[in-house]
Amino acid sequence: MVRGAYSVVGATVPLVGGLTADGRQFLGDRVLPGGVVGVAIGSDRPIGIGIAHGWRAPTSRAT
Repeated sequence: MVRGAYSVVGATVPLVGGLTADGRQFLGDRVLPGGVVGVAIGSDRPIGIGIAHGWRAPTSRAT
């Protein structure tokens, strides 16, 4: 996949990635098992990237 992206945009374009927890991608109301989603963002100005998700492990309840 990375080789294919670089063959289109060139190796000087930075690539970043992520994934879904169960390996499924969604397109509208369809589920694409094993699907790949690509997004290109272009700007004349610098683009900031933030890394955070806010997820916390559930606490167990003593009964």
